[in-house]
Amino acid sequence: MIVSVALITAGLCASWYLTVSKSLDLDDAELVSSIVAIAASVGALVSATFVIFSYLQTNRAFIEAQRPQLLILLENKYESETNLPVSFIHYNNITHNKFDDLTIVVEVTIDGTKYSLGHLFRSGMTMIGQDSRQRSFKPCDELANVGLDMPAYESLGSKIELDITYEYTFYRKLDRVHAQKYEWNGNSKRWEIC
Repeated sequence: MIVSVALITAGLCASWYLTVSKSLDLDDAELVSSIVAIAASVGALVSATFVIFSYLQTNRAFIEAQRPQLLILLENKYESETNLPVSFIHYNNITHNKFDDLTIVVEVTIDGTKYSLGHLFRSGMTMIGQDSRQRSFKPCDELANVGLDMPAYESLGSKIELDITYEYTFYRKLDRVHAQKYEWNGNSKRWEIC
């Protein structure tokens, strides 16, 4: 719109200049012919502007339609023998498009301190369209491996949050998507959506 308004304004200014200019010394036929030529040129340029703009918008929509999308779900279960909590992270590429450099980042935050569970997933994964995978882990054991005594913080009533994000490369640009945040319920020994 801005380009079209600028072109029309330039065309009006040029027509006005032709009309008031004494140095050009145009007769009536030449003046009308020149103004018609300016109007036709401005019309063609405005038309070309809209064609180029439509092409760019269509191209942007096509590229966005190719963007892969990941559905991530955290499921709580318990071991049958010990009744200890086990967490399952299900992740599903819900599009027909492939992920490149997919990295799933899992972080647990307690009292403002973040603990990474990134070792649960291989970084830089390739995931084809409609691919579905899962990863299970025992929250207490995995957090103990990174130096966090989860039962001790539970007994203190500390807020324990788990945040899942994922990163991937799309058209040579790194995208980061926040999937979901969960909070640990110490009574039921399960993650609940915040």
